[in-house]
Amino acid sequence: MARVVLVSGASSGLGLSCARELATRGDTVFGTSRTARHDDGGVTMLAMDVDDDDSVARAVATVLERSGRIDAVVNNAGFGFAGALEDTSTAEARAQLETNVIGVLRVCRAVLPHMRRAGRGHIVNVSSLAGRIALPYQGMYSASKFALAGLTASLRHELAADGIRVAMVEPGDFKTGFTAARRLTAASGSESVHHDALRRTLAIVERDEAGGADPIVFARTIARLLDDPSPPLRTSCGHTSQRFAAWLHDRVPDPIAERVVRRLYAVPRRR
Repeated sequence: MARVVLVSGASSGLGLSCARELATRGDTVFGTSRTARHDDGGVTMLAMDVDDDDSVARAVATVLERSGRIDAVVNNAGFGFAGALEDTSTAEARAQLETNVIGVLRVCRAVLPHMRRAGRGHIVNVSSLAGRIALPYQGMYSASKFALAGLTASLRHELAADGIRVAMVEPGDFKTGFTAARRLTAASGSESVHHDALRRTLAIVERDEAGGADPIVFARTIARLLDDPSPPLRTSCGHTSQRFAAWLHDRVPDPIAERVVRRLYAVPRRR
């Protein structure tokens, strides 16, 4: 039986690729974005702002009204701030966590009662390799993805007895609009002591993203996770070199891992 799948952040990039792929496989797919969009082929688009309780509740109610159930959720909505943590305001930090972490919690809270009544369900949270390797000058983005990893692992424990599968996918760099959509913190201008280092690091980041993997790789990874009756907690995807780097990062002493990251991203040495 075809699944009913809700994919947040499906207006472009990884989310849109995922939604389209699932639709071509026969699933009934509802994609969401902050504002209403036209349907995309086999994907029904809904307005849903993950920062707003009422908006999430309305979107979930619409899916249930039209399809009678929600079998799976792909929590993909998110964005990234760039800038030194010293140049990150409290409001900017809260906004990053609000969307990337609390937004996922909102969607999960909205769909879980329905999944529990059905005795089944599947939740895939989109984290990042930046949730395993802390990135310089994207500290709040990394913090949000580290937090999402903890949320996902805890949720997996709590729902194990309910027949609801929980997993996360950790993408590396992909060719999407995420690069252009990245926001700079307000204090990241030329007056910042971090300005030059930030610009050098972002040039490297943007180069890597421009050469990133095709989003279809991500989409097929999500499809495999939804098909898996016992998915692993973490699944990385993207270029093999980045996936291996994340694997290795977890296994070498911290001083070595730190030196490698600083060299890769041109982080200045001691002044």
